[in-house]
Amino acid sequence: MPQTLASVLLIGLSLYICAIDIRSHRIPNASILGMTIVLIYPNHSLDLPSASFSLLLIWTFGIFSNLGMGDLKLLTALLLLQGEILLRPITLTIGVLVITFMIAIHFIVNKSLKGDIALAPAILIPFTMAYLTN
Repeated sequence: MPQTLASVLLIGLSLYICAIDIRSHRIPNASILGMTIVLIYPNHSLDLPSASFSLLLIWTFGIFSNLGMGDLKLLTALLLLQGEILLRPITLTIGVLVITFMIAIHFIVNKSLKGDIALAPAILIPFTMAYLTN
């Protein structure tokens, strides 16, 4: 039962974060904290050297590519608590497919690639799918 509740909370928080990010291009800190609490157990974290290197890559890429701080904080929380799931090839592959879809939708709506694109769906849809099938 506790795992079922955690799964329901994860789905609810993921949908909430995606909706907020699509609408306002913001990810509230409280929702990242909620996600952190839900994902504390079971822990699928990486070993310290792998986690450190991955965080360095994510933050370096994020800063130089002008990713939003909410996206970086969300990725950090997921990486530290569930890095093994986040960095699975299938999770990354689905993430690329979702971000491609998000870019296409953005282009169709705005007739340009200029402007902000919500990344929470590209992060959370594949992560949640992989986490729930774990």
